[in-house]
Amino acid sequence: MANGFLFVNASIEGEWQGFYWKDGIKHRLGITINGDKTATANCPDEGELMMPVQGYREERNSIAGELPFIGARFSLHLVSRSGTLSGELIYPDLSQPIRLYRNNPAFRKFIVPRLGSNGVHVRKYAYTPPRKMRDGWAVGHLVDAGLEMEPVGELIERILAGEFICPEAILVVKDGRLVLEEYFHGHLRQDLHGIQSCTKSITSLLFGIARDQGHISNVQDYVYEYFEERKDTRWVQEHYPVRLLHMLSMTASLDWNETLPYSNPKNDNTAMNLSSDWIGYILNKKLVGQQGKKYRYTSGMSILLGAVIRNATGKYVDDFARDALFSPLDIRDFRWACADDGTRHTGGGLSLRARDAAKLTDLILSKGKWKGREVVSPAWILESTRQHTPDGDYPYGYQWHLPAFHANGRKIACIAAAGFGGQWLFHFPEHNLGVVLFSGAYGGDSRPYEKAACILASACGTKPDLVQGV
Repeated sequence: MANGFLFVNASIEGEWQGFYWKDGIKHRLGITINGDKTATANCPDEGELMMPVQGYREERNSIAGELPFIGARFSLHLVSRSGTLSGELIYPDLSQPIRLYRNNPAFRKFIVPRLGSNGVHVRKYAYTPPRKMRDGWAVGHLVDAGLEMEPVGELIERILAGEFICPEAILVVKDGRLVLEEYFHGHLRQDLHGIQSCTKSITSLLFGIARDQGHISNVQDYVYEYFEERKDTRWVQEHYPVRLLHMLSMTASLDWNETLPYSNPKNDNTAMNLSSDWIGYILNKKLVGQQGKKYRYTSGMSILLGAVIRNATGKYVDDFARDALFSPLDIRDFRWACADDGTRHTGGGLSLRARDAAKLTDLILSKGKWKGREVVSPAWILESTRQHTPDGDYPYGYQWHLPAFHANGRKIACIAAAGFGGQWLFHFPEHNLGVVLFSGAYGGDSRPYEKAACILASACGTKPDLVQGV
């Protein structure tokens, strides 16, 4: 040992956790060191999960690598006195010290569903109506809204007992009022939460607004017509017969494999994220079938939708969203991840506060209106949330999932935005009920949250069961 550093073969395999600062905001960072000389990284507050560490290398008890998805590299070494990995996170124009712990005590609040002020695990639930704030929400009481307290209370106590994987927020909107707002695992009302592929559904709303405003003429337009500046790509050179509606419904039949784990660099979504040109990566992929015939989950289609919005409106999608969608809903704080070249991540890069995400559920239930003002045309809400393909985990609309809930022999319509790790926006038009469920179930099964939505719907007096398909 010299200068406090341990130079023996101490194991550094496993999960290391810490925090770093970016743009004045504290973010979580987890690095998992595997036994095969590889590593993956989680930056959940940036919406980046299980991403391969590029150029990873180990030298005795030091490690180094690159995190291109946050634009930084790191150099860390094992410190014997504290049992930490300490070093620097290095950006092109600055560096900052960083320390990772194998069992970071500051992470306990993110591990236990809810801690009391005394640091003890809270297991009993007492309902409190959401707070009235200056964010445009009308609030109310569950019972006054016609929901039964018992199933809601039982669900929350199951969450507090740890039966669900890393729940972070549950909010319920009924008849235009926020009637339930609960946070778990250290998350707070003011926190921005990465909504992952729920971003796709928000992009669909923005596409609809762009069409409503006349920037986009018709969903029958060919996609290549919006990319004149990309004449060197296969898609444009060969005039692919892919129309906007094929991108919206994910029936473009692009050669795209997103079934591999996202930690696998051969996963096309991961490969795209790690490339220097996301749009070029997509526009140079081959076609493998007839358009409009077969659904294939393709995040690249959602990325292209964002680029179409930019080329049609002259604005990046986050600027367009700020003016056309978020400002009318009084959504002031959001974050939209982007590539180094400025391409916005419309496949999964949006972060919102949970109360603001709940506004988007009310927008769907109100057929495009917020507080009586039309933000999205009712025609687009209807068109985008109806079935365009029966394939997928559930039937699919224009970037919306359409799971089926059955009760007493009849189907209850549901419209859902779904994101990796258990991010859900559920809409039950029959009950005028919206549910926001956010979680950190990135390494486990997030389907129990669909059952949670069933329980919340049952609180309206109907007891639905989730079934696959129609």
